[in-house]
Amino acid sequence: MADPMNNVFQPLNRPSEIRLLYLDAAKPTAPLTGRLEHTTLTEGINFEALSYEWGCSNRDSKITLQGGSSLLITRSLYDALQDLRYDSRRSSSPRVLWADAICINQEDHDELAGQVSIMGSIYRNATQVVTYIGPERDDSSTAIAFSMRLYDYVCERRDGITTSYRCPPASDPRWAALRALILRTWSSRCWCAQEFILNRNLIMMCGTVTLPTWYLIPDIVQMVVNRELPIFALPAKDEDSQSLTECLRMLGAIRDLVVDSGVKLSLGELLLRAHPFQATDPRDKIYSVLGLAADHDEMGVVVDYNCRTEDLYISIATKIIQKMSDATLLYNCLHVKSYVLPSWVPDWSTWLFGSHGAAMDRGYNSCGMTTPQVSVHGKELHISGALVDKIIYVGEPIGKHYIDLDKGLEERKAFIRSELTGLSRWVQTSERQQGLDDIFWRTLIGNITLREEPARKEYSSLYEAHLDYDGPNSTPETRAAARVFCDAVRRRSRYRKLAVTEKGYVGAVPQTAQVGDWVSMFDGENLLFVVRQHRPNFEYVGHAYVHGLMNGELFDQHWYKTQTIILV
Repeated sequence: MADPMNNVFQPLNRPSEIRLLYLDAAKPTAPLTGRLEHTTLTEGINFEALSYEWGCSNRDSKITLQGGSSLLITRSLYDALQDLRYDSRRSSSPRVLWADAICINQEDHDELAGQVSIMGSIYRNATQVVTYIGPERDDSSTAIAFSMRLYDYVCERRDGITTSYRCPPASDPRWAALRALILRTWSSRCWCAQEFILNRNLIMMCGTVTLPTWYLIPDIVQMVVNRELPIFALPAKDEDSQSLTECLRMLGAIRDLVVDSGVKLSLGELLLRAHPFQATDPRDKIYSVLGLAADHDEMGVVVDYNCRTEDLYISIATKIIQKMSDATLLYNCLHVKSYVLPSWVPDWSTWLFGSHGAAMDRGYNSCGMTTPQVSVHGKELHISGALVDKIIYVGEPIGKHYIDLDKGLEERKAFIRSELTGLSRWVQTSERQQGLDDIFWRTLIGNITLREEPARKEYSSLYEAHLDYDGPNSTPETRAAARVFCDAVRRRSRYRKLAVTEKGYVGAVPQTAQVGDWVSMFDGENLLFVVRQHRPNFEYVGHAYVHGLMNGELFDQHWYKTQTIILV
C-alpha cells in the first residue's frame, strides 16, 4: 500500500516559494481537513501566519489534506487549527494560514533550513500574525476579562482618575486564573520573539477568544513589577521554572522597540534581549532571531542544522566581537553552561532568572575614556585593559536573602551582621572602616536605585528601614521602604556575593568568584569584571561592581598598568 504521506509534500523549487494551508470551514466537532497550495512571497496572496507553541513532540493528531492524504500533527497544533478554522454555520470560506509544522516538510532538512532562512519574510508578508496561546482551560476567559479590568484600573490611577474599583483579596479565584494564564509556556519559545515582532498586525487568541490587545498580558506582568498591582498576581518563583514572567516582559519590550519605535537591533543586541527564551534545539536560539537582526546579511550566518551547537556558538560570538569591536558580548555569559565552550563565549541555551538586572551598565564608567582593543585568535579572546586587584575574601551568596521581604527575615538579619563583621576584618584603612555601612548598602545595590539612577545619600533611609523591618510589627511606611531596598538588592545582586580585594576595596562579584581571582577592567566597558588566572591566560568569570572604582578612579592610582588580557 502506498504511503499517503508521500502525496502531501511536493518539492519547493522557486526562490521564496512556500506552501499555504487552506483550512476548511467546519462545525466545531468535525475532523480537520484542508489542502496545501504553493505560492511565492512575491505573488501577494493574503494569508495569516500562525504562531503557537509546539509543546509535546508526539504527533498523535491528524489533518486530512488533498487526495485523502493524512498528516500527523501535534496536539497543540490540532487545538490551534480547531479554534482558528471558520464555523461552517457562518462561513463556507477556508481560512488561509501558514503554519510551520504543516507548510514545511520537517523530514527534509535541506527544505527546513531553506524555509527557516526566509521565515522572517514569511511573517512580514502575512496579512496578520495570529499568536495562539492555547485552548480554553483554567478559567482563561475569566482571566482575560479580569486582566482587562486590572489594566484599566492601573491606567485610571496613572491618569489621576478617581475610581471606586479596588483589587480583590488574594483569595479571589480570579487571581489563580490570571496566574495560570501567565504560566502558559507559549511565551518561552525562542521562535515566539520573531513571530511576535515581525508584523505590525498581530492578534492573540486563547481558545476561540481574541484578546482585546496583544500587550495585555505583558503589561499586566510589568504593572506587578512596577508595584502597581499586588505581587500575588504573578506566580511564585518556584512555579515559574521557565522564567515566563521575564519572557513576557521581554516580548513586550522588544516589540515596543522594533515595531512601535522602529529601532534596528543587531544580532548581538537581540541575543542579549532574547536570552531568557528557550528552544528544544539549542541552535534555534541563534536561528530564531536572525530574521529580526538588522545586520543579518552583514553577519553572513547560514542556517545549518548539521552544525554542532558548540561550533555555532563560537562562530556567532566571534562574528559579533569582530563586528562590534568591543567586549559587550561578555554580558551574555552566565556562570552556568551546558556546553563545553571558551569562557568568553556565551551559552545561549542556558538562562538564570533575573540575570538582566545585574548586567545593566547604565550609571557606570569604570573604563573612563579608553577605547576597546579586542580580537579573536582561534578560541582565544585578546582584550586590552588592566588587572585591578586580587580578591582575598568572598562572602556567601547575597540573592537568597532577598528573594522575599518576609520569608527568611531572621536569616537576612544574621547575614547582614555576619557580612559586616567579615568585611571589617579585611578593610584596613580607617577611612573605609568609618564608612563601612555606607559602602555596604551601596555595594548591595550596585549604588543604583530601582529607577536606574545613582543612589543618593538619602537612599540610606531605605537601607535603615530594611534593617528595622520586623514583619507584621512594622509600620506600612517601614514595610514599603524596606521592600524597595530589597527589590534593588535583588535586581543587582541576585547572583553575586560580597568580596574584598588586597587593596581593601569592597565589591559585589559573581557568586562563582573565588579567593585568588582578579578584578579587571576592560577598555571601553563600563562595568568591572572578574577573571581567573591560568598562566599565562585567564578564564572569564563574570561582571562585577567594586565600590570606589566604577567611575574611572583607577586611572588616578599609581599602580594602574595597561596590558592585554587573554581569555580562554
